[in-house]
Amino acid sequence: MNRTQAREWMMQVYYQMDVNKDFDPEDEDKLLMKKNLGDQEDYCRALYRILLKYRGQIDRYIDEYSIGWKASRMAKTDIAVLRLSAAEILYMDDIPTAVSINEAVDLAKKYGTEEGPRFINGILAKIAKIKPEHSGTSEEAPEEAHEEAHEAADQEGEE
Repeated sequence: MNRTQAREWMMQVYYQMDVNKDFDPEDEDKLLMKKNLGDQEDYCRALYRILLKYRGQIDRYIDEYSIGWKASRMAKTDIAVLRLSAAEILYMDDIPTAVSINEAVDLAKKYGTEEGPRFINGILAKIAKIKPEHSGTSEEAPEEAHEEAHEAADQEGEE
């Protein structure tokens, strides 16, 4: 599996999680092992953990930059693409922003709504401008992000 295929798979995982309203950290292996990820396994696990940990923050940015739209009202495919690319832009310093945006636009053309590619490109361009505020956050070990995602899920369950 190459990186483009891994992105597409993770967009589908994000979509499935959103449709099922299931953001349980315990489902990581179940969801990710449905495919042979090969050398993209670390990338996919990192994206999974980033979504669990930072979904609220990512959605706030999407809400802020999508004038007139809230993440909760967007097409599920569009929000999955936006979350994936925003996660890459904000929390994965090794991925060039332009690559992430271009790949997101391609995914939007394939899976999204008719207006999706332009809409997604505009939101991601705005999110890319705030990336310096997040420098260093991707340095966190995946295990730590995984543990924090478990803690956040536990707290949500207590409320």
